[in-house]
Amino acid sequence: MNIIMLYTSVSHSKTVKKKQEESRLMFYTNNVSLDEIDSSQQENKLLREKLFDICKKRYDYPQFFYKVAKRYVYIGDFETIYKKNEERELPHF
Repeated sequence: MNIIMLYTSVSHSKTVKKKQEESRLMFYTNNVSLDEIDSSQQENKLLREKLFDICKKRYDYPQFFYKVAKRYVYIGDFETIYKKNEERELPHF
């Protein structure tokens, strides 16, 4: 299963950039595939809005999902992923 990371490439926040980079590293070191969706890109606008509606958190990056058939399932935000990584449960959702 591929995890989807909703992120932004245009943030001026060092905190957001750090969380996004740490997330990539956590998934990489756990051999979990990560599909990245850049919410700042116009071609991703409809998907971004759909994912915001699912997670109920707008413009709070990064957010994580997976897809089952045509349905997106919300996993959590950076804090959720960080906690799962610390508990050695990152690949298990």
